[in-house]
Amino acid sequence: MRGEQTTIQALWLYVLVVFFTHMAPNFFPWFAETDWKQWVWQYHRYGVDGAFPPGHLLTDYAFAMQPPLYWAMMAPLSTVLKPQWAASVVNMLAYGGSLYFVARLVQGRTGPLFAAAAAALLARDEVFHRVTLGGYPRTFGPLLVLAVLTFWLEGRHRFVLGTFVVGAALYPSVVVPCALAYGVWCVLFAGRAGWWRRNLELAACAALVAGLSLLQNFTAPEWWGPVLTLDEARDRPELGPDGRFPWLPFSEFWPRVLHYIEQPFSLRGLLGKRLEIYPWSSDAIARVFVVVLVALIVAALVQRRRRPTSSPVPWQPFAVVAGAVVAFWLARTLAFRLYLPHRMIQHTIPYAILPTFVIAAVVVARAWLGERRATVAALALVLAPFVFAGDGLQAAGWRDYSKDAPLYEWVEQHTSLHAQFAGTLQILDELPLFSKRQVYVNWKMAHPVRAGYFAENERRMLAMYGAYYATDLKDVVAFCDAEEIDWFIVDRTRFAAVEQGDGQLFEPVRGKIDAVFQARKAAGFALAQLPAELVAFAHADYVVADVTRLRAWVAAHPPPP
Repeated sequence: MRGEQTTIQALWLYVLVVFFTHMAPNFFPWFAETDWKQWVWQYHRYGVDGAFPPGHLLTDYAFAMQPPLYWAMMAPLSTVLKPQWAASVVNMLAYGGSLYFVARLVQGRTGPLFAAAAAALLARDEVFHRVTLGGYPRTFGPLLVLAVLTFWLEGRHRFVLGTFVVGAALYPSVVVPCALAYGVWCVLFAGRAGWWRRNLELAACAALVAGLSLLQNFTAPEWWGPVLTLDEARDRPELGPDGRFPWLPFSEFWPRVLHYIEQPFSLRGLLGKRLEIYPWSSDAIARVFVVVLVALIVAALVQRRRRPTSSPVPWQPFAVVAGAVVAFWLARTLAFRLYLPHRMIQHTIPYAILPTFVIAAVVVARAWLGERRATVAALALVLAPFVFAGDGLQAAGWRDYSKDAPLYEWVEQHTSLHAQFAGTLQILDELPLFSKRQVYVNWKMAHPVRAGYFAENERRMLAMYGAYYATDLKDVVAFCDAEEIDWFIVDRTRFAAVEQGDGQLFEPVRGKIDAVFQARKAAGFALAQLPAELVAFAHADYVVADVTRLRAWVAAHPPPP
């Protein structure tokens, strides 16, 4: 008993150590999770008076994307914390909640020792940390799935429905597969007792979930357009391999499903990924554990057939996996009206498989071995991924932005809160988060899922890069005047070739801008030869041009007659 308590304490200590390993970069200045540049910057509105008011394209879109419950958490937190810290608090809530529910789910079938082991196995998974890291709506995917499974196994019908409502107001992508599975069970397999009441409540919940899930469709301006259909998306290069979102063509169906079944057992951490000490691949070892899981389920079924009173492996996780596969197929067929297709399996299947593996190991060991030997054997099997697939000790998902910190600080300290910036997409991704300034257009917010909204983003990119590669400063001024630009940040490395890559130009916009670049290159680019008196600040490869000075300079230097 004492040894068991020590093991439980050690497992929970491991969970804490892994959490702080992953969160440690958060305590260093200028480290950020990259999607903060998409989901978090706008919340400076609540901590900085006058920041990001309504009426700007990117700001309005950023808030339209926010599920209502996520906004209800982030907005109050951002009044007392900077948004990055507010998001980290949300991250910790989702992380802790996921661990609580996986432990509660497993403990109800096995006891506290294996509850701690399940929590440790979940914490070992680097992808789980990547999902929860940052504090976004998707951060709550694992928690919601585990909560549904826990309440379902405990027979708490209304708690399951309540979780669906919360999920619809927070992250609908995991509600669809879970609700499909639970709905089929309620209608067909839950029994006749209370059938009408149970399914009337389910129908009322479904209506509420549908309304919350489609809320963005009601709040988005009509000119943005509806979410694209799959047929429309196939004709749009920005959704192809070199586009903003390389979603099409879809990857193969079943290999993608298998990938997420294998996720809890893949190589992780210092030993599994950084040091690469294992002679086998991540896929190979993960598939070994999947085969072990299948063998455990078969053994449990055989034992159940021989002794009907023996403990079963719960079937509910398999129902959720089946619901996820069906939802994945539907989402691909109805894309992109039913969210991002891969989210249906990405944030559901691994979190149904992991507790099932733990419970199945205990059920089979207890059925075939004595109590003491069963505990040792099951624990050895549950913790085997730590031995054969790595320790999970790795800080993933963070990026260090300190290189350009002097630029961010200068912009925040020397420009108006209401100033608008133009430049290249990459630096314009960073200014809203780090400098609390509005930008004309950027990469992060250029979502191509609504035709009207993306058309305006494309127009802005073409106009901005047309000015960037202008051969006369008067054309730069004309652009800034027409689009109400106050400052123009010039990256001096962008005059050798048109940018391409993560956070940079993408097709089809890049091809159009490259044609302008090639046509004007011989004449020379005006911003590449910016007079020193027009430069307000310089840092590394960046120079900040003051549009007010630029306008005065152009007026004082008219072209020769």
